[in-house]
Amino acid sequence: MIYTTAKVYPVSLEEAKRHLNIISDADNVEIAVLLAGAVDYVSGIVGRNLIATGVAAVYGVSETNLELPDIEYGEAGHCYALDSEEESTDLEWSLSEDKKNLIVSDIPTGTVSIVFEYQTSIQISETLKLAILMAIAFFYENRGDESGQKSEPLAAKNLALRERHSAV
Repeated sequence: MIYTTAKVYPVSLEEAKRHLNIISDADNVEIAVLLAGAVDYVSGIVGRNLIATGVAAVYGVSETNLELPDIEYGEAGHCYALDSEEESTDLEWSLSEDKKNLIVSDIPTGTVSIVFEYQTSIQISETLKLAILMAIAFFYENRGDESGQKSEPLAAKNLALRERHSAV
């Protein structure tokens, strides 16, 4: 098995761009950096991780033990077979009782590999999403401001603090 992981933010780049009223893709890299910073900022206030992990596990068709990576399984996943021409066919699948192995049946002839994609489960409220969007807007509007006059997105901080204290 070979697997890859990727961070899955609770607010997508497209949602952040809509919130900032940006249509162009020219600033995507900068906005992605601000998004990561905003999520980290709000995460630090609430005291918990807000970033899920996306996982893609690829198994050779000859593998008999389809063990999942040692990364917590979330609520849903997608499993498919790939043939030599990279054509995919969705597969019926389930997990073993201990959620450590993938169980697949009826693998089509000509399958070269089996792919299972899923993400860890992170619950985030709409209030925290709004706090992240507000933090992104603050950071975007104040990028390059070295004066220190506006050093923190207070509205976003207040929303995150409210969420933190309501969860206690």
